[in-house]
Amino acid sequence: MDAQGVFHQKIQTSRTESASQYAWVNELINALGLDELDRVPSKQEVIHLLAIHIAKLDRLLQTQLDEVLHHPQFQALEASWLGCHFLLNQIGLSYQIKVKMLNVSWSELNRDVMRAIEIDQSEIFNKVYNGEFGIAGGEPFSAMLCNFEVALKPHYHGVDDLRLVDSLAQVAAAAFCPFIFNTHPSLLDLDEFTSMNSLLNLQRTYQQLDFMQWKNLRRKEDARFIGLTLPSIYLRRPYMHRPTRTDQFVYQERLSHRSDRLKTGAVFALGAIMARCFSNTGWLAEITGERHFGGGVITNPYAHQSEVDLESIVAAEIMIPDNLERTLTEYGFISACYSANGGAGLFYSVPSIQSPPMYSSEQANINARYSAMLQYVLCTSRFAHYLKVIVRDHVGSFYTAEECRRFLQGWIMNYVMATDEASDELLARYPLRDAQVSVNEKAGVSGTYMCVVHLKPHFQLETIETSIQFSAEVVSNRVTG
Repeated sequence: MDAQGVFHQKIQTSRTESASQYAWVNELINALGLDELDRVPSKQEVIHLLAIHIAKLDRLLQTQLDEVLHHPQFQALEASWLGCHFLLNQIGLSYQIKVKMLNVSWSELNRDVMRAIEIDQSEIFNKVYNGEFGIAGGEPFSAMLCNFEVALKPHYHGVDDLRLVDSLAQVAAAAFCPFIFNTHPSLLDLDEFTSMNSLLNLQRTYQQLDFMQWKNLRRKEDARFIGLTLPSIYLRRPYMHRPTRTDQFVYQERLSHRSDRLKTGAVFALGAIMARCFSNTGWLAEITGERHFGGGVITNPYAHQSEVDLESIVAAEIMIPDNLERTLTEYGFISACYSANGGAGLFYSVPSIQSPPMYSSEQANINARYSAMLQYVLCTSRFAHYLKVIVRDHVGSFYTAEECRRFLQGWIMNYVMATDEASDELLARYPLRDAQVSVNEKAGVSGTYMCVVHLKPHFQLETIETSIQFSAEVVSNRVTG
């Protein structure tokens, strides 16, 4: 019998023996085309044919995997979890910081707020204010990082973004907990951030009637508790082939379009900077620029420890020049720029969206402008949290407004240092240059006082002489007949 006959006889034998047991053998023989050979193939030929078909399968899987990874819904999911991974890695094992996650969609949040007759009847108010800040033993939130893009017109399931943000600003102000979001390009009258350049004229843009709602929102007092970050950032490099893979799968991510590269909201980067700053200093004033404790530089020091191709130098989606960054800051946007030192992303300033009111006094205008800066809102909010807890623990202890004032003034002076000529460590320990507390009886409400606190942080600019204030209610022990 010739070689061809022997080989086909072996094939036929395998087909007649236990079909269920040898079915995969038949499929493999057919797939490799071995049943068409006129001889018994050598071991090397079989291995070579197997390698060819494995390579074909790899290419097929690569194409399919690219389709999955670049689908907008999958990208949104990966970006959210990658952002959380980045944020939590920055925090590490710091005992000073706690992170809570709320899994809620934009439309669910909108439905909750719109159904509430008053904002304090909403579930989000209950979670942020009542559940922590407004209850004994609660731990007030310092900030809410919201992985949503705020757009000019409805785009998330028909939600009016600006109306919803207006409502959330009330929650943020009540709880002294700024809400920080990502920015949709439509708020700059753009289709995508990559088309943004130094010729952007926001003064002319915001004269359009379409932006009236946005301008009205920025004028509100509670708007200083809202931050909007832009543009997106890159946390992950495109996947590259790794010869050391244990499964030997050959995959290299192919980017056919600009949109294929995974982008993550800059809100995670700002949150990571806030966490790093608080871990280092216990204070949130130094979250901008290039400072001793990292400032506003976006880094990913744990990238090398990950199985994923993470970026060790986190870059912004586009390069924002200095003059454009100043314009964006003026109009209430927190811009992730490029650092001149290494090309990492960097926040030079962190304004809230509030458009500060104008006064006749230049000093009052400076106060208003710096009161709208998010880092100082975060700092004053921290004092507000402590004062609320202190007063709550001393309910019934104060018989007069002056007694309450002296107590609170004595406490807050523990954080005051009159000189700016000190090390960064001392400035972090004593973050205030001055602080004044005033307490007056609330009109028409016997036994309740309004406490107004004026804070003067150590500003980094020598020419700045300004203060920031906030107010809170204090209940005395006095009972009237």
